[in-house]
Amino acid sequence: MKKTTSTLALAYTLVLSSLLSMPQASAKSFKGNKHRSSQPVAEMQANAQIPNTKALKPTPNLSIKTIQPHTAIYAMTFGGFDVGHIRYQLTQVKNNHYQYKVDSDLGFLLLSDKRQIISEFILDSEKFTLTPISFYQNRKGTGGDFIETVTFDPKNQEAKSLFKKKGKALTLKQQTLDPLSAQVQMRLDFLGQKESFKYHYVLGNKVEDVSFSLVGTESIAFDNHKMLATKVEVKRKSKKRKTYLWFTEQLGYIPFKIEDSRKGKEAIIAQLIYYEQETSGGNIIFGKKVPLRTIHEKPKSKKKKHHRR
Repeated sequence: MKKTTSTLALAYTLVLSSLLSMPQASAKSFKGNKHRSSQPVAEMQANAQIPNTKALKPTPNLSIKTIQPHTAIYAMTFGGFDVGHIRYQLTQVKNNHYQYKVDSDLGFLLLSDKRQIISEFILDSEKFTLTPISFYQNRKGTGGDFIETVTFDPKNQEAKSLFKKKGKALTLKQQTLDPLSAQVQMRLDFLGQKESFKYHYVLGNKVEDVSFSLVGTESIAFDNHKMLATKVEVKRKSKKRKTYLWFTEQLGYIPFKIEDSRKGKEAIIAQLIYYEQETSGGNIIFGKKVPLRTIHEKPKSKKKKHHRR
């Protein structure tokens, strides 16, 4: 079996947590299977140019100045096939203490990947920075189950990591985060109008690095509204793999779409289909809420009834 593709590998590269962990050999079966879901993955294409029509409304000016509690749901596809959904929930535990939770239910026929990921951190909205507290991931599905935990000690620049029952004490770099809190920090950097995006985060008992470069802006459509999105690319030495992300100011720079491809072949795509943000004047909602479940399931065989003569 070839080396698995982790979503945390895609996790931060995609700036969504790594939630599609399948053996490469198994993932190739998506290409040859002719069964497609009749259910649409997303009603709006993230890269679609805005047509010259009055049918699309301007996006409300949300004037987001810091990270707000919210719920976001993404539809995941691989090579055009629906593989499930990912739900992100940011909640305020107390004062500046926040929890970022991810639930996913992905699968296709005999392949499955179900995860719960939780990150807790302290948010300083004035300095546009955060301090990680803990990270937890529970993964079940094809290829093996595992649990990962990280406890941070920012004052001493240390962390205790446990991955697949193997523990390790780590010496941290300046402002080392976890994959989920790093996503929130990137949003803070957008809100703080920074132009460089480089992050350190703990993953798999190691400290990983990732950098992004600005590509430009594109018009997008979401829930019959028009928006302007900032497009970024993950920096890599190899040109064989490309990962692009689109962010919109109106949604507090939450990723709107993430596209990851290798050698120009089938892409793994995460597309935002629902966003709900808490505000003092009532919740703001975009898109259509869907249940968190695996779209593709192996059809149950119908047993033929034998009639007695």
